[in-house]
Amino acid sequence: MLRPRRVPLDITLDPQSVQPLYLQIANAVTQEIERGRLSAGDYLPSTRALADALAVNRKTIVLAFEELVAQGWIETSGTSGTQVSATLPVRCASSRPDKKADTEKTASSQVGFRYIAAPERALAVLEDHGVKLDEGSPDGRLFPADVLARAYRGALSKVSRYNRLSYADPRGSASLRQTIATMLKTERGLPVNAENICITRGSQHGIFLAAMTLIRPGDVVVVEELTYEPAVMAFQALGQTSGQSGWMGTAQMSRHSKRFAPRSASRSFF
Repeated sequence: MLRPRRVPLDITLDPQSVQPLYLQIANAVTQEIERGRLSAGDYLPSTRALADALAVNRKTIVLAFEELVAQGWIETSGTSGTQVSATLPVRCASSRPDKKADTEKTASSQVGFRYIAAPERALAVLEDHGVKLDEGSPDGRLFPADVLARAYRGALSKVSRYNRLSYADPRGSASLRQTIATMLKTERGLPVNAENICITRGSQHGIFLAAMTLIRPGDVVVVEELTYEPAVMAFQALGQTSGQSGWMGTAQMSRHSKRFAPRSASRSFF
């Protein structure tokens, strides 16, 4: 059986403080948990190892752990050691937990700098939650991992010999772009060349780049209520207003967009 990985702690003690050392240690561990550096189930160092690291008596660490157990922050699991509790206590609940601004303010104050809180709507549906209405995914067990691994090894070995592992054209490989342009000309009849092609890392990357190019802050993008959430986040990150709607025709969408931006027509429909 593998030994549990123990997360090292970043604790600084002040011997001149009126607060006992064991309480300083307990508060420091609590802050590590609240910051997210320690997650539920993470194992803490042993009392002996932590006492040696902080140059304090082992009894001081034992008192600190007992205080944390009493408050519900950590729990002991027999011979396995001490770990962060699966259910953590709440120090002070927000008076208006449903307000996004309050959430951002509370979260930002805990880490010392401002950041945007997670979106209310999930960006992805987990495998065991909800129903996914997409085209489906292939069985990953059938993927030829050995073939791809050999291809990667061969490609890396080749480019390393020619010192090509540094930054290159941000639009992507010139030969790949030329191949795609040729395919689009011969199979789709599009008059394009390699200069018109940009390789992205996925659909969201492409949507973000297109939005940066075509849309300006304050523009309205109309999306369906049942939509691709990462695209909505990309629009909002660029300062655009997203008006969500249900299923509707072109004329209805035009009227709907004017409701969100009565003085300017919508620039995009997604």
